[in-house]
Amino acid sequence: MDRLDPSDVMSAAEAAALLGCSRRQVYLLAEKDALPGARRLGHSILVVRPVLERWLLTGSVES
Repeated sequence: MDRLDPSDVMSAAEAAALLGCSRRQVYLLAEKDALPGARRLGHSILVVRPVLERWLLTGSVES
C-alpha cells in the first residue's frame, strides 16, 4: 500500500459516526476482522478511510 496521508486515516469514533454505530461496535468488528481497513495500533483502532468508503459504496475492498 502507498503511504497514507493523515486525512486518509480515521479514528474508531469517526468510523462509528460514518457507520452509524457505537465506537464499541467498531472495536468488535475490527477484532473479528469484519471491518475493512481497520488496523490496531496499540490499544487503538485506526481505519483507512478510502478502504472503508470503497467497501461501503461497492461492498468490496478490491480497487
